[in-house]
Amino acid sequence: QYNLGKAEGNEFVDDGFQHIRYNYQTNDWLAWEAFTQLQYNQLIKLKMRWLLGTGPRFRLYKKSKSQFYLGTLYMFVYNEESTEEDGQTVFLRDHRLSTYISFRLKPTEQILFSGTTYIQPVLNDFSDLRVSTQTSMLFKISSTLQFTTHFRLVYDSDVPEGVLNTIYQLTNGLRWNF
Repeated sequence: QYNLGKAEGNEFVDDGFQHIRYNYQTNDWLAWEAFTQLQYNQLIKLKMRWLLGTGPRFRLYKKSKSQFYLGTLYMFVYNEESTEEDGQTVFLRDHRLSTYISFRLKPTEQILFSGTTYIQPVLNDFSDLRVSTQTSMLFKISSTLQFTTHFRLVYDSDVPEGVLNTIYQLTNGLRWNF
């Protein structure tokens, strides 16, 4: 995913994100996950963030129209951030717990809700915390056209000077399947 937005020569969005996740299903209620992620976001002074993690994913509930999962993973994080004063790069390395809950609900054939919330404290300092959540709704208008809405919120307790701790985004769109 890559986002770039400009107005009158000023950038108001400039970020990129790649995420790869592999699940190995060990039985009907347990999977082992491994993932890696690479991202940058110039507007929050994140030059680069690289994640590598692994751990179990538990199925809490699954029926035909609803599913709930819990993940409890270990994650290594490498960050390169810019400082406010002189633009120098600060290098950070953290060992974090990455706990998440995810859900998928389909109350009707036309509506689908899904979401995931992550809580990611540093292992030796739970006050250094990241929380992120993404919730989506898809409404089927016809067999090929769907309305989508996505809400995303990210909170980070330890950000570079001049960067907001909480960032949120709401996007709506139309999806055409062919």
